[in-house]
Parts: sequence; structure tokens; C-alpha cells
Amino acid sequence: MKKVDLEMWVMPNASFKTGLTFGEELKHFSKKYPHINVRVKVHTWSSAWKFIMEAVRTRQGPDIFQLGSSWVNTLAYLGGLADISKPIKELKKKDFFSPLNKQMEESFKEEKIYSLPWFMDARILFYRKDIFKKAGLEEKDIENWDSFQKACHKIETLKIKGKKIYPLAVSGAKSWTLIHDIAPWIWAGGGDFLKFKGKKIRLQQRESLEGMKFYFDLVKDYGSKNALRQNMGKVMEDFFIYGRYAMHFSGTWVFSAFLNPSSHLYRAEIAQNIGIALPPAGPKGRYSFLGGSNLGIAKFSKYPREAWELIYFLTSPASQLRYTKAISNLPVHSKIFNAFFFEDEQLAEKIKQICSCGRMFPQVFSWGIIETMIIEMLADIFHRIKEEKYTQAFLKKEVKKISSEIDFVLSL
Repeated sequence: MKKVDLEMWVMPNASFKTGLTFGEELKHFSKKYPHINVRVKVHTWSSAWKFIMEAVRTRQGPDIFQLGSSWVNTLAYLGGLADISKPIKELKKKDFFSPLNKQMEESFKEEKIYSLPWFMDARILFYRKDIFKKAGLEEKDIENWDSFQKACHKIETLKIKGKKIYPLAVSGAKSWTLIHDIAPWIWAGGGDFLKFKGKKIRLQQRESLEGMKFYFDLVKDYGSKNALRQNMGKVMEDFFIYGRYAMHFSGTWVFSAFLNPSSHLYRAEIAQNIGIALPPAGPKGRYSFLGGSNLGIAKFSKYPREAWELIYFLTSPASQLRYTKAISNLPVHSKIFNAFFFEDEQLAEKIKQICSCGRMFPQVFSWGIIETMIIEMLADIFHRIKEEKYTQAFLKKEVKKISSEIDFVLSL
């Protein structure tokens, strides 16, 4: 059989161990398809969009992309992804998706399909049970926006072993995750990003502004000024290793890093006091961000059949269970979602509750571009908070400006 070289671009799904972790999974693929060699290149989330767009523009790049689930429609619209509707007909669609991910399932109803979901992620509220106990708090005391704010105020007065404890661990470094962090607050306030089937920006509406205002006020009042100047990696260390903060919103991947006893990042005295909670409910409900990664074949790939074999393998139940456990992201297969948590039923139930209030970004062709624009705005706001120059007037001004620019993009 003819030897084939495939190139695949992925994100740092296992941090600095991404190459090693994914390489282990590819060994299983090689046993089944020894004639297909897979070369892997890792891009950071913050740079991946630029590289993928350049590959689509020049029609030179990998055979397979790992894509943020909200990027697929944009890249398909630009002609960068191959239509994989025919081979997908082989799949039992009703068994493929976790029932918690309704929006991914909706994509399978389209006439043409350009990607397969690989794994999911949800924003989880991690908190220190020992700090809560010292402050006289319980998990029920962060049930809604009002009680969450009061809990932050109470924690702010604490000192443990002479060290000040900050309520929230939030990084102000320019990061792809900023929009994931702000989204649940916008939705819980009754706001949204787009309206009229994705033809109009909605950030300027009162409910959206209220959600953003509430979150940025929390960051300003209860986040550490030092943390706001640190990158996300350092803030994660300070929360999960050094215990300097009481609460932190992050993804499921931390279970394999900071909460895994076999990890070099594990600190028993901290990890054993970590609890997880539902996001606080706002005036219009409780929401978590639900995202994930899809796999798509480049339209310019010379080996679409072999590329499909790799995608089909990586989205199979056996591969899903191995790889998602290795990186602590959530599997998309309904058959193995429970198996993923077979060791801890209570954790499984809590994760299900969090996912059940999860919501994804709008599935419109222009979202990839819009997302980048919003992230730039959020980075500017965080910069203002770091410089202690943030005001509500500045927030409204920035939102008005970016809304005008996004409406122009949507009008094209």
C-alpha cells in the first residue's frame, strides 16, 4: 500500500505535553493504518486563527485542522474546508453526540457538513473549600450574582498564615479565553452577542452591558492587581499550587493537570480542598460556556481519503475515551460520557449539571472574525482595569465602537 504523509495542526490540548500525549494516541492509529504517517504541528490558541486563515488564503498548509467549534462555519464559507457529508452518512448520528451538546447536534442537520466534533469543554467554577469554611461560607452562598458578590466581599477581608487571600483568580493577559469568561455573564444577564439570526450585533443592548458590567466590576473590585498582570499559566499555578485565591473559572482540562495525583503540578494540600460549583445564576438564568474542538479536512488536501480515516479514528468511542481522559476534556460520544467519569459519580453528576446549562457561541459564518474583534476589545478593557482607569463610561464607549465595526462586517 502506498505510503502517505499527512500533516495535522492541533492546539496545546495537553499544555507542553501535547506532542507526547497526542503521539501516544497516534500509535493506536498507526497499528491500524501503518501506511499513513502523521506529522503534527502545535499552534497556540491565540495564534492558530492567524495561521489557519493564512493556510486557507494561500491554499497551503495541513491536511487536517483542529478547529474551535465556532470557527467551522467561517472557514467553510471561505472555502477552506472539505465537505465530508458523504462519509458521515455512515455514522449513527443519534448515538454520536452527548445529549448535553444540543448545538453540535444541530450542525448535523445541515445539508453540508464540514467537520466532526472531537471533544467538549465547559467553564467550571473551582473554589477552595477550606477558605470558604474559614470565611463562614458554603457552596450555596455563591448561588446567584448577589450572593456571589457578597461572598467575594467576605473573602476579601481574610488572611491565612499572614497572607491576604483574593476572592478571584483572573488573568488580564491578552488571551483567547477572555471571551469564554465573559459569555456566561452576558447570557445570565439576558443579553447575547448577535440577534436577527446573526445579522446584527447585540452587545450594546442594556442586558448585555449589564452582564459585562457585573463581571468587570467583580474583576476590578475582587481580583488581584498582580494576577491581572500575569499570564494565565502563572495565575493557574497561584490558584492550584500556591493557594492564593479562593475562586477561579476554568475548563475541565485542569483535572489532568493540577488535580491529578500523578502530575508534577499536583499539590495534595490544595487539591484536596478544591470543590466545583455551578456558575452563579443571573437575572435571566444560569449559564456556563460550552465549547470544544472539531476536526476538519482542508479543501486543498492531497489525501482527503486518508485524512478522513484519521478523523474517523480520532472520533471513535475507543479513541475518544483514551484521549479525552488524557487531556481531561469531555467526550462527545453519548455512549462513553458516563464511562469517562466512572470513578467518581458525584463529579459526573456535577459536570452534567454544568454542561446542561452550557451554551455555545453563535453558529454563523462570520463568527471567527467577530470573535477576534471582541477579544481585542476585552483585552483593552482588562488593560484599563490593570491601570486602575476602568470606568463604566469607558466600557460603553468601547462596546459602542466595536459594535459599529462588527455591524459593518455583518453588512458585507
